[in-house]
Order: sequence, then structure tokens, then C-alpha cells
Amino acid sequence: MEIIDGRKIRDQILENLKDEVRNLKTTPTLAIILVGGNKASAAYVRQKSLAGEKIGAKVIVKNLNSDVSKDELENLINQLNRDTSIHGIIIQLPLPEHLNEEEISDKVLPEKDVDGFVPGSKFRPATAMGVVELLKRSGVEIKGKNAVVVGRGKVAGRPTAELLREEGARVEVVHSKTENPAEITKKADILVSAVGKPNLITADMVKPGAVVVDVGTTPVYPQFEEQNPKSKITGDVDFDEVSNIASKITPVPGGVGPMTVAALMQNLVTAARAQN
Repeated sequence: MEIIDGRKIRDQILENLKDEVRNLKTTPTLAIILVGGNKASAAYVRQKSLAGEKIGAKVIVKNLNSDVSKDELENLINQLNRDTSIHGIIIQLPLPEHLNEEEISDKVLPEKDVDGFVPGSKFRPATAMGVVELLKRSGVEIKGKNAVVVGRGKVAGRPTAELLREEGARVEVVHSKTENPAEITKKADILVSAVGKPNLITADMVKPGAVVVDVGTTPVYPQFEEQNPKSKITGDVDFDEVSNIASKITPVPGGVGPMTVAALMQNLVTAARAQN
């Protein structure tokens, strides 16, 4: 069994992007809008900022209070849309409950939507890109293989299924309404889970020798010290069990997460190159 190191592959991609950025006439510039004080969101934004620094890009973080109005937020997005020095815009999710995430995200211009969420976006969704790139760089043959994606969300599940089909895999999607999901997942040469439910994928759902990619990220709080909870991130896959029968498997953290950041940087450099 091989543990696929997403951090190592991410670093390789970022190093290549650094060389590309040196040859551009403009500095790729990313604006990230962070609403509220969600600690997990702040950590993700920090990862993106650090990745931007590594490749020589500029990352601008716009911090807004959690009670920001819809009009104020949309005005900021429109301002960034008009700013020709900004090549990419990310609205860090989740947003506070009073803001409609899809409605707000759709305000970003398709040519600046480096997340790949907006209808008509010029870019592939970053998580799906990260999954496919991780497989390819790990020596996994995709064409002609049976792939099963668990979850059909807009951010990860659905676009990952689409990209795997484009790469020539035979793809089935399992979701909450699927009957006997284990019968389907056990046929997969490549099994991707993108639900966000800890220990959803157990060993009896996995074909021996399958490649297992865990996209799920769920914070868990195993212990508390006074008012300071110590949390960790866990995936959808029961790693200890499944790693005994998979040929390759991604850890959480350290698997798909770093690849998503790398894909975002790839999209950002592509956006900057288009205006070069």
C-alpha cells in the first residue's frame, strides 16, 4: 500500500509555477474575500496566501465582518471585477447564514473565477483538478478504469466525476438516494469520496487493490481543555481499515487539500497569462 503525499506533489507544481511566473510581464494577483471569524476558513486562506508567496504571486485578503450586508459584499466583488490588476477572485466559503453562497459566488466574473464555481467559468473546479492531477502524478491509469465518486456536490463530487469521464474512466456516482452503495463502490478501481462524513467508507465497501482518494474534510473535537477545544481534520475514509486493502490511498490532512491549493494557483497563473 502506498500513501499518496499531496503535499509533495503540491510543492512540485508550485515550483514549476514559480518558473512560469518569472516569465510573465505581470504579477499574478489573487483577491480573497473572507467574511467573519471562522478559524477553519482563516486557516485555508493562510494556506492559499503562502502558496501565492511561493510562486511569486500577490495575494490580497479582504477581511469583512460577519454581519456584512449583501449589498456591501456585492459592491466589493464588483470593485474587484473592475480592477484590471486583479486576475483572480475567491470568496472563501462558508458564508454567514444571511448570505446566499451561490448567489454571491455568481457575482464573480467568469474570467476571474479561479475556484471554477461560476456558470461559464473559464476554469475547472480546483478540487476536481487536484484529484485528477494527484492521480496522474502518482502513476494511476485513469483511462478505461471503473471510477466511483461518492457525493455529488457542486464543489467536489460532481466536477470530479465529470473530469474523470473526460479522462476516459467509466464513472458512477453514489449519493444519499443510492440503493446498496457498497455494491457499487466495491467495483471501483478508483474510489473517490467527497461527502464530509467521517468513516463513511469502510473496508467492506472497497475493492482490494483499489486506489482510494479521500476528499472529505470534517473537523472533530476529541478533547477539551477548559474553553480551548483541540480539533483535528478527518476524512470520509476509515483510513486504518481501508489502507490495509487499497493499493494507494490519500491521507487527511495532506492529500487532496494541498492539491486543491495547487490547482487554484494553476488557475491564477492561467488567468494572469491571458492578460499578459
